[in-house]
Amino acid sequence: DADGLRGTTAPIEPFVGRLRYDGGSGLSDQNVLGVRGGIDFSPLFGVRGFYWRGVNEDRDKFVSVEGYGAEGQFNLNSGPGISPYVVAGAGRINYSGTYRDSLNNADNNRDALILGAGAMFQLSERIRFNAAIRDYVIARNDSLESATTTGDLTHNRMLSAGFTISIGGSTGPSDRQRALEAERGTQARRVATRDAEIRAVRSKSKFAAANCQFLPLREPGTVAAPIVKSRI
Repeated sequence: DADGLRGTTAPIEPFVGRLRYDGGSGLSDQNVLGVRGGIDFSPLFGVRGFYWRGVNEDRDKFVSVEGYGAEGQFNLNSGPGISPYVVAGAGRINYSGTYRDSLNNADNNRDALILGAGAMFQLSERIRFNAAIRDYVIARNDSLESATTTGDLTHNRMLSAGFTISIGGSTGPSDRQRALEAERGTQARRVATRDAEIRAVRSKSKFAAANCQFLPLREPGTVAAPIVKSRI
């Protein structure tokens, strides 16, 4: 797979982010700290649960807002380098009674549909850098079930960055690396066979040239002497 790990792995993803509320919500943007964790069943698909807490603008104190939920992650590339992916899931944002944003606004608890995309960049066999954008789709009247048109929904974007640390699985070369190594071996055998054939042809040529040096020479117009067999 992408990072040389085979089998089921358990990723842990600490992250920082910023939730940019829809302009119509009246809320100011919210900084967050959080973590995701789950299971990658294959190099292309896994599930994650997540939890985050809001922090103040100085990022040195938690505030009374939190989010949690679950997502499915679909990787679009299992090779080395940058690996893009998409996510889909659902979650909930809880505001305590004491919550106030930087503009002193409050809000009610909200359910959200989550859609997003991101990319991972491999740093080592078990560690990758991870950046993503997610759309928290929330109903204006607090209930997704009662939304009848797209105008009843708000789009609140979560920008995040962090690291993915993979636990478990077995280490070793990826399928792509094994295929490349097999192809290199095949090419090496072909080159060795060709070189052996060339050496064999050259050896035969040298042998023929050496034999020609021992053939008897005669003057033009002369007849070779007959070979007389003696009888005893």
